[in-house]
This record gives sequence, C-alpha cells and structure tokens, in this order.
Amino acid sequence: MSERADPADVLALPPAARIRERITKVMLADAAADLGIDNKIVDRAVDVASAVVGVIRPETAQIPAGRAGPDVVGDIPVLHLVLAPRATSADQTKLIDLLHRSMARPVILFVTSSKGDDAISLALTHISANNANRSVIDARTFAPLNQLAPGSLRFSVLDRADLAIFYRDLTRVVAARGQPTVAGLTTEQIIQMRRELTALEGDLASTVRAAQSERSHSGRIVLNTRARELRDRIQTVRAALYNPAPTH
Repeated sequence: MSERADPADVLALPPAARIRERITKVMLADAAADLGIDNKIVDRAVDVASAVVGVIRPETAQIPAGRAGPDVVGDIPVLHLVLAPRATSADQTKLIDLLHRSMARPVILFVTSSKGDDAISLALTHISANNANRSVIDARTFAPLNQLAPGSLRFSVLDRADLAIFYRDLTRVVAARGQPTVAGLTTEQIIQMRRELTALEGDLASTVRAAQSERSHSGRIVLNTRARELRDRIQTVRAALYNPAPTH
C-alpha cells in the first residue's frame, strides 16, 4: 500500500492471518482471459507490487466458517492491487471486477492508485453456476480510506460470528463509511443508499459549479433551485441511512 498504512494494519489482522505473496501479472492476465476480459488491461494498468497480504481462515483468525446462501465461506483473502500511472478510472473498475470475480469466495480488496491514494472494495457474491472456481457479483461497494471513520475497519470491532457474517459486516461498514446506520437496514439497502448519496453529491457539486459560472439571472435561479432540491434529497437519504444523520 502507500507509505501511510499496510492493508493488514488497516484491518488490524491477527498475526497468523498475515502473509505476503506476490500476485504476478501473468496470474492476473490468465484470470482476465478466463473471464473474457481483455488481458491487455493488466499490462497497461497494473503495477508490479500487487500482493496477497492476508488470508482470514478459522485457524488464522479464530472465526468459524459460515454460509452465504448456499455457498460455504471457508476463507477470505485480503488482496492489494497497485495501479500503474497509465491506469484510468475505467481500468480500475475492470480490474476490481476481475479480482472479485476471479475466485469462488468473497475478497477484501485494497487499491492504491499511482498517486498513492488508498481505497477498499468489497462485493457480495455467489459462486457461478457455470464455473465453480469463479464468482458472480450481486452488490459491490468501494470507498477511499480517507472517507471512512478512523478505526472502523479494525478486525476487533466487526461481527465475527462466522466468516460470512464477518464479511457482510465489513461490507456494511464500508458502504456506510464507518458511521452508525438506522437499525433494520440490510447490507444491500445500505449499499444502494450510499450509491444514491454519492450520485446526488456529485450532481450537487456539478450544479453548484454551473450556477457559479452561469451569467444569466434566470439561469442562476433555475440552477440554484435545483441545488436546493438536491440538498433536500441528500438530507432525506442521510436521515434514512444514518443514525444519527451526519451533518456533513
């Protein structure tokens, strides 16, 4: 990862769950080809420093195996993908998709950009009916680490009833940015509401910029009205998601 933190330290993994194995470009290219993804993306967008940094198993983390639907969750690898300078946002999305789909188990994926920005990606998946060694993504969440509440990803604060529950709880925390959520919401609902918030906040930022550069009085009125409507919707979604609703 960057000089600031190692993924295993961000999660505060037990020593027995920490390993250091390199993920070669050949391995990624083979997985891409198997999934029908253009493997040229690997040469273009992946740095040489990608790695497996941990494996959470019953014997390494003292968490029993669990079930996600019909699938048994017996281990959870922790991967770290380092992007090359030429990687685009589209490249990043495709590589994240590749890594979540490339194994028949849930994956904790840390991503470091060429600028040193760190993020985490998690996906709720099920084993493919066509390939027992691959997964199908049902829902996914992604967050820059600097948007998460400090300490919210630490192993010790997550639900460790079993590995499937642990992964869903970590996914919930990432989707909620480490903030407490309204009781009764499912992980899938939290992911969807966080996605809506991200879209609304992006739309608001664009609308505010447009209003600042708009020269006509009537145009500014329209844009400012739209900005107010977006702020109201953002507050509504936040109130439905967070408990108590954050003020920022």
